[in-house]
Amino acid sequence: MRGEHGREVPIDVPAVLAVADAYAADGLRVLATAMAPVPTGYVLRPDDPPAGLVLTGLQAMLDPPREEAATAVASCHSAGIAVKMVTGDHASTAVAVAARLGVLTDDDFATIEAAVEEGRGVFDNLTKFIAWTLPTNMAEGFVILIAILAGATLPLVPVQILWINMTTAVALGLTLAFEPKEPGIMRRAPRDPRRPLLTGSLLVRIAFVSALLGGASWLFHWEQSIGSSGAVARIAALNLFVAVEAAYLFACRSLTGSVWRIGFFSNRWVVVGVAVQAVGQAAITYLPPMNDLFGTAPPRRRVLAPDPRTGRRGAGPPSISSSLTLGYASGDTRPDVVDTTAGRGSSSRLAGRARRGHRT
Repeated sequence: MRGEHGREVPIDVPAVLAVADAYAADGLRVLATAMAPVPTGYVLRPDDPPAGLVLTGLQAMLDPPREEAATAVASCHSAGIAVKMVTGDHASTAVAVAARLGVLTDDDFATIEAAVEEGRGVFDNLTKFIAWTLPTNMAEGFVILIAILAGATLPLVPVQILWINMTTAVALGLTLAFEPKEPGIMRRAPRDPRRPLLTGSLLVRIAFVSALLGGASWLFHWEQSIGSSGAVARIAALNLFVAVEAAYLFACRSLTGSVWRIGFFSNRWVVVGVAVQAVGQAAITYLPPMNDLFGTAPPRRRVLAPDPRTGRRGAGPPSISSSLTLGYASGDTRPDVVDTTAGRGSSSRLAGRARRGHRT
């Protein structure tokens, strides 16, 4: 190395490194310079430096961070965001710069890979939740809109829709946030940032499931057609609606494959959520305080009424098939069976038995 007065002296490696570390600790970038005699026409190649290099000194440069960087880092910290700095500087220089910004350094490339993987997992789960919640909410709107336009009785009243939205969003939809990252997530090609969140295939899926869920209102009309009260018909439709939502939840656990591929119990919170929702549905169906609050009623047990001439239950021959109908449990207002083939006398006797508490 060059010593005083330009004379060559043996290099003191520990001393040179100590000076370089001191500069770096101040946040300076340090470069070493050297020289060597070369013949005329020599071409310098990075992979083949000339022999006999003589250290001529150290150059220290200051490249301070932007003023707004420290403010941005402080804002991220206050928002609970962990900030990582990736740099090509010497570790000592990076530590000094990070200290000025209030950031810890992490030059491990595995951090970058983990961040990309985590980001893809979060994006996947967000898409799954949207794919689940949009059709379920759209179906509720369709059911009410169609009933209003047709001038028909509402299959679900507002307070019952409120029950569906409040309970399923927490017990069912929220569980998708805990969905583990799918296998092969890092083998996917990068997503085009210009690609919309709601792709064409996703919109078709949402429209199809919305129509399927909206069809659950048929149960309300069927219940009414067989004589059920409005409260009984509505709880039947409500339970069917929630059951379809729970089944669709499992289909949304993966948008690229079946739930069996990722493991049915890989997200135990989905199973717990469905169980909690089932308990809630049982409560709104059978508990009297819930019935009063939400305008529901438990379903009535129905059995075939006996043939008044044979006493047997079951379908009779075609000539007397009109004498059989569905009997209703105590508490339903629908009149009992009327035998239209046996004459008015039989009809009166059968109705009389019903009034005396002999309904089946």
